[in-house]
Amino acid sequence: MSESFCPSEFWNYNYCNEIELDPKALAGIKIKGKLYEELENLYTTHLKSAVHPCLIKIIKEIDEEENEENKISEEENGIGGEKKNIKELIFNAIRIDQNTIKFMFLILDKTKIVSLKLSNNNLTLNNFNLLINDLIHTPNNIYSFRFEWNDFLINEENNNQKMIFNEMNLSQPIQSEINFMKHLKLLFSPESKENKLECISFRGCFLGNQLMNELLPLLKENQVLQILNLYKNNLSNDILHNLSDMFLFNRKLKELNLGGNFFDDKTIEHLKGFIGKYKLNQEEYEKIQKLIEEKNNIIENNKKISKSSKNKTAPKEVPFVDEIKEEIISEENIKYYVIKNDTIEKLDFMNNPKMTQKSFDDLLYLIDHTTNLILYLDLRKYNKDSVLKMIDINGPYCNRIYLYK
Repeated sequence: MSESFCPSEFWNYNYCNEIELDPKALAGIKIKGKLYEELENLYTTHLKSAVHPCLIKIIKEIDEEENEENKISEEENGIGGEKKNIKELIFNAIRIDQNTIKFMFLILDKTKIVSLKLSNNNLTLNNFNLLINDLIHTPNNIYSFRFEWNDFLINEENNNQKMIFNEMNLSQPIQSEINFMKHLKLLFSPESKENKLECISFRGCFLGNQLMNELLPLLKENQVLQILNLYKNNLSNDILHNLSDMFLFNRKLKELNLGGNFFDDKTIEHLKGFIGKYKLNQEEYEKIQKLIEEKNNIIENNKKISKSSKNKTAPKEVPFVDEIKEEIISEENIKYYVIKNDTIEKLDFMNNPKMTQKSFDDLLYLIDHTTNLILYLDLRKYNKDSVLKMIDINGPYCNRIYLYK
C-alpha cells in the first residue's frame, strides 16, 4: 500500500475487500439510533475507510426521512408532510466489496428498503455467494432482487478469471461452479422458509439453457415468486420441457419476461397445452375422472404403506392429473373445463428474432383461453391485417396485447 494512501478519506474496493473481519465481532453488533452514524462508525472502526458511495446518500436520506416522520407525527398528526418513501437500494456500475455486503445486511432490517438492484458490478464469486446467503438468511425486508447486466463473476479460485455463465459445463462442474449453483438455487428454492422474494430479475445476464434448466424445476413448488425477468439470457426451446412443467405445477407466478431470447413459433404452439382453461367433451371428462380416481387410490395406498411397519413396499409416485372445474348453466346443462395455468398475467416475448407471423393464431388462442393474460409482442413481426385485429378497440384483444415498435 502506498504511504500517501489514507483509507479513511475515501472508499477503495481493493483495500476494503481484502480485510477479513471477525464474524464473532460482527455478530455482536447491535444497530440502533441514526443509521448513517452507525454505518460510518462500522467503516471507520473496522476498515478505517469511508462509507461505500452507494450507501452514503441513501442512508442519509433514510435518516432524514425518519426525522421528518417523527416531526410530522408530533405536529398535526402527519398533515402537510411530504415523505420521500425510500424503498430501493441500487448499486449501478460500481464494485461491491465483501465488507460492504456484510455491513449492508446489518442495517437493512432497520430500513423500509424492499428492493435491491445490482447492475454491471464485476462481482466476485465469493462476494456473490455471500450476497445471496445474506439476502436469504439474514433479517431484511427485501422482496425484489434485480441482478442485471452481470453476465459473469470473477472467480478468485482460478486466478481471477471471468466465470462466464453461458460457458459453464454443468455436466462436469468444477468446485467453484458447484458453490455458485448452490447459492443461485437459494433464490428459487421452495424449501427455504426464509425465502420471501416475490420478484427476481436476471435481465441481461446471459445465463443460458443449462443454468435455466437447473433453476426452473425449483419453481414448480415455489409459493412466493410472482415476477421473473429473464430478458436477454440466451434462452431457447431447449428449456421448453422444464418451462412447461413449471407452468403445470406453479400457481403463483404472475409475470414472466422471456424477451430478447431465441424462442420461436414452436414455443407458443407448445405452451398452448399448459396455459389456460379448456372445455372438455364427455369422453375427455370421463377419461380425466378415471385418472383422478386412480390417483386417489395411489394416495390412499401410500398412506397405508407409511402406517404399516411390516410393509416394506415402496410408495408409488403420485401422478399429476389436470384439475377439473364445472360450470353449471342449469341442471341439464353442465360444462366441464380442465384448468391448466390460469394465474399467469403477463408474458413478454418482445425481441425474439425467431418468432414470425406463423405464431399469430396460437397467440390469440392463448388470449382466448385465459382470464387475465396480457402479451407483449413485436409490432414488426405481424402483417397489417393481424395488427389491425390486435389493436381494434372494439375487439377482444385491444387491452390484452401490447405491441412494441
